[in-house]
Parts: sequence; structure tokens; C-alpha cells
Amino acid sequence: MRILAKHGLRAFWFICSTVFEGGAIRSEIYSHAAAQMGGMEVLANTLVKQCPAALLKELNTPEFSQYRRKMLQAYPFYSHQDCQFRFLRNSAEHKQLFEEVMDQVMTEHGLDPNQISQRLWMDREHLVFLRNIGHTIGLHSHNHPYTMDTLSYMDQQADYQTNFDQLAALTGHPPRTMSHPLNSYNSDTLRILESLGIECGFRANMMAAPGTAYDSNPLTMAREDSTTLLKLTE
Repeated sequence: MRILAKHGLRAFWFICSTVFEGGAIRSEIYSHAAAQMGGMEVLANTLVKQCPAALLKELNTPEFSQYRRKMLQAYPFYSHQDCQFRFLRNSAEHKQLFEEVMDQVMTEHGLDPNQISQRLWMDREHLVFLRNIGHTIGLHSHNHPYTMDTLSYMDQQADYQTNFDQLAALTGHPPRTMSHPLNSYNSDTLRILESLGIECGFRANMMAAPGTAYDSNPLTMAREDSTTLLKLTE
């Protein structure tokens, strides 16, 4: 905030509202843990070493190979370990087992998921303050599912409606912007966002729609990854 204020900049802030109900975004906790452990490769390597057979075998499937190709096409800076971690994290079938192993990994490195959660999120007052000084508050889903595009229309609608209602109540202004959590969305998502009056949305990469030089849909606008931007400062 101090840096933005110093340069007179205003920003988009895309908010998951479950944190205002005492919920937690596990993917953000894992990202914080990775930074504390020395990077995603360290975290992913530690995870793979401690994976039970039920999880480890998932990395030797055609599905993982296809996922890795797709991810590297969209995010060429991802390492093999990045892809392994994200593939296991996103598995609905092994969600509980994955979280148990991750809790164990973090505990062994002196990291407490509950303590991380307590200091990782903004509170209501922060959100109102940001809106009042001219920043833009937008949707980022309520629960931040790993794969929004696999949810039913009704489940997606319930999630985004809750996100919309809570942010509107907290700030006094209906959100008009959003970003897709983990770049996951489908045609149902876009119809739901349109019905909520969302005017612009951002995906998480710069890939254009097939056959176009840019994406003309205002709900799936391209966004450069921060990793690429940071390299420009090196």
C-alpha cells in the first residue's frame, strides 16, 4: 500500500469472501509456505518425497502428462515441480489426503497453517479503506475452488453470488470487476458473471483465444503473470 500511495497508483483487489467468515484459502497458505521454505521447488520436492502411493501414482498417468503440457504452454516459466504440486493439489479425489500430507510437510518445517491463516488475510476494515481511497474491489469467488470449471452451473452461481453479495454489503458498492481463481472458468462461469453485472474479468495468462490476436471478451481479458514482470526488473 505504501508503494502504491507513493506513486499515486490505484489497483484492482480481487477478493475471496470466505475469509470474512473465518474460512481459509488453502492455495494461498501453500504459496506462503513455499516462500518460507525457499520456493515452490523445495515445497514440491518435499511433498513428493512424503507422498503416499495413492498420490504418487497420479504423477505417472497420461492425465498428468497432458496437464503438464497444457500448463507449460500457458505458463512456460513453471518448473516440473510446479506442475506436480498443482496437479496433486487440484485432485478432488485425493483432496483430504493431499491436505493431510501438506499439513505434515509444513509442520516439519515449523509452519502452522492456522497461524499463517490468521495473519494472511485482510479484514473488513482494510477492504472498506481500500474502496474509500479509490481502489477497485472485485470478485475472486467465495471459496476459491481449485477447478471452478468442473463445478455445476448451480454451484458456480452460488459461489459467485455469495462473493458478490458479501463484497457489496461490506463496501456499499456492487462489484463490477473480477479475476478467475487459478484461471479456471467455462461458459457457465461467463454467463453467471454477466448476470451479476460484471463488466470486466481477467484470466491469468496472455494466451489469445484461438485464431485471434487478442481476446475480445471483456470477461476473459489477458493478464501478464507477475513472474514475467519481476524478470523485467532483474
